[in-house]
Amino acid sequence: MKITKLLTIAFASALLFTVSCNSDNDVNQEMYYGNGFLIANEGNFGKPNADVTYVSSDLSIKQDNIFSSNNGGF
Repeated sequence: MKITKLLTIAFASALLFTVSCNSDNDVNQEMYYGNGFLIANEGNFGKPNADVTYVSSDLSIKQDNIFSSNNGGF
């Protein structure tokens, strides 16, 4: 067996174990946005400052910028 093939197999197995060991324990709970209104703010022309606001159907809950809060601030 050639050394390059052995190194390729070693690298692939190390990459497999590095990628597969990931902790997905998030503390944040997901909110259901089905029973309410989504209000879209398109933002200013030429600037990336658009956002989406959620308001519940009984108007008791309002959550601003739901896209960023659910996607890690992006």
